Amino acid sequence: MDAKFEHGLALIRQGLAILEKSSKGEPVGSMVMSPRVAKLGRIAHLHLKALEDGGGHMTLGQSREIRRHQWGPEVRSTANLFGAKDSGAILYRRAPAGQRPKDTDPIRLTKEGESLAKEYRRLQEHAA
Repeated sequence: MDAKFEHGLALIRQGLAILEKSSKGEPVGSMVMSPRVAKLGRIAHLHLKALEDGGGHMTLGQSREIRRHQWGPEVRSTANLFGAKDSGAILYRRAPAGQRPKDTDPIRLTKEGESLAKEYRRLQEHAA
């Protein structure tokens, strides 16, 4: 399924859930997807799933395949997703600074990446 279509469908489901909750007088603030979760939540979720399925291990090459599957074959590097362990980035590569990236380099989710993935999952459960 196309990622944009899937995202649109999730937003529609969210909207319907919000309408249903508001008609019952329930609070709906936590049901609204923030722009950051909407933009990066799915990719963070897919990385977290791969880490869970891989016993906590993932390589840069595996990450690139996830990103290519979501954003197309032209993806080579999405440096804006990577950063320091405690930065606002969602991924970090455990390698010395200045070292040329290799497909075998281990990568991890940052705390921000984990929280985005968990929020995305929580919202998808509510939207279903």
